[in-house]
Amino acid sequence: MAMSVVYSNFCGMITHENRGGTERAYMPDPLGSTAALLDNSQNKTDTWEYWPYGEVASRTGTNSTPFTF
Repeated sequence: MAMSVVYSNFCGMITHENRGGTERAYMPDPLGSTAALLDNSQNKTDTWEYWPYGEVASRTGTNSTPFTF
């Protein structure tokens, strides 16, 4: 059975997800790309850094998300 994911947005930007009961907040960089995911305690669980044009330069964490650059 597929896991249910509910996304919240504000002004067209993803701000939050509830993935099977696990909640995470999306933290954007100045361009609006996902720079980090935070857990319920506001701890960074995942981070992204990008090269120009969206190629991932570095990543920490293993949580799945389709919303990056």
